Amino acid sequence: MQQTPQNLTSESSQHPFFLQRTFDAPRTLLFEVFTQPEHLAQWWGPAGMNLQVERLDLQEQGLFLYSMERDGQKSYGRFQYQDIQAPERLVYTSAFCDENGHAIRAPFNPNWPLELLNILTFEEQDGKTILTLQGGPIHATPEETQLYIGFMQNLRQGMGGTLDQLEAYLQRL
Repeated sequence: MQQTPQNLTSESSQHPFFLQRTFDAPRTLLFEVFTQPEHLAQWWGPAGMNLQVERLDLQEQGLFLYSMERDGQKSYGRFQYQDIQAPERLVYTSAFCDENGHAIRAPFNPNWPLELLNILTFEEQDGKTILTLQGGPIHATPEETQLYIGFMQNLRQGMGGTLDQLEAYLQRL
């Protein structure tokens, strides 16, 4: 079966990446900080990077295009939204890209998967929100998928650091 964002979203057990964290914030606020440019500019991305929101079009097939800069090196990333069910669920593909939003190979390894599927669910319990992130490569070769799986610990650490920035940002709101 050809793997598309639509059929991958219904088969969550196939996703190699899984991370869950509880935030002391209502679900509507957490969904907003994941989908509004003024919020994303404050916390998204690796620690120490200067992030600039280039554009954000929150609709199915719409793009969140951002640039990141560190030590004079500028790179771009994008989300392409696949499914938006505010405030419960957000599905998008992500990729490194050029300044126009066209997916390109990762600057650190040409064998990195070109696109990744990201499935976020927001579950509210007692005024807090449990964020669950799942995902993995799409349209990837077996070699690209193996490379991705080999980086799993680094991926979890990197996303954990990004979520640490989100937690600190939520405390300032």
